[in-house]
Amino acid sequence: MRASARRVDPYMLPAYRWMAAQLAARVPPPRGVALPIWAWPVKPDLRGGRWFPRGTPGVRLELEIPEAETLASDFDRFHAVLNRHYLEVDAADDDRFQRALARSGVPDWPHTPAIRARIERSWRRIFAFDRSALVQAVLWQVRRDQVVRVERFTAR
Repeated sequence: MRASARRVDPYMLPAYRWMAAQLAARVPPPRGVALPIWAWPVKPDLRGGRWFPRGTPGVRLELEIPEAETLASDFDRFHAVLNRHYLEVDAADDDRFQRALARSGVPDWPHTPAIRARIERSWRRIFAFDRSALVQAVLWQVRRDQVVRVERFTAR
């Protein structure tokens, strides 16, 4: 099983490609694979509305993947990548960034090259997380022999 760009919302595709580059820096992609698959190190409850609209049938796979083949990150912080926002360390850091953004004179994406580079560097913070974070992982592919269990469900 491999990810397909045809199934990715076009708005999210730049974030998926950025995450692919981060994974590729740590784990070389198999030939012909361009985008990662998302997974959860801890079994999420997928029945509620956070993940799927009510009544949507779904499938949860339990996988056995070596940790060395994955890249873990903070799910909530990943939204800065998805939405092309600066991921601040704290309020003072955000203030400094907002001042730099105002000085650049280009308030909206794609910004100036320097601001865009600063934003993209900030996204690396998604890889530093604590135990309270909702952790997601990406990997290049899932082979049949890595599937431990298949569980069908309907979102409530």
